[in-house]
Amino acid sequence: MWRESPLVGVGFDHYWTRFDKHRILYVRSKHPNRAKLRGADFERYWRLNRPRPEKSRRTGDLDVADNMYCTLLAETGLAGVTGFLLLVLAMLRRGFNGLRHAVDPDHRTYLIIALSIFVGLLVSMIGYDLFYWRTPFMLFSLVCGLISALSISATQATACQ
Repeated sequence: MWRESPLVGVGFDHYWTRFDKHRILYVRSKHPNRAKLRGADFERYWRLNRPRPEKSRRTGDLDVADNMYCTLLAETGLAGVTGFLLLVLAMLRRGFNGLRHAVDPDHRTYLIIALSIFVGLLVSMIGYDLFYWRTPFMLFSLVCGLISALSISATQATACQ
């Protein structure tokens, strides 16, 4: 799917709408008699083995990549992945700068917890579509905000002393 539009991707939330097109190619390549599977035979096989319409990304997981990095690459292309990586690097840099400047031990503890949650979410994105579901996306956004707020307050506290 990334090959369709490598620079800007296929668009936000379009991975699951274009999944069937690419699944057809996958099913055709995996069928044991793929050399003989043509025309009406393939259509009959596809109708029996395709994901059901009632199983959408909202109710099932038949049509997602289960890897947020692959989904980001397909939906937003190199531009979106670059932007996301810049966000991740900015959050990590801001968090570690806040740790360096934090004077209060409780403040350091909160920053360590927020950074740990952030890294945990980044690791979980390898096997989970974090941005397709509201609750994990809100958690990701809140942790980014928490890291920013804690690092800014640590920097300001250091400047006041």
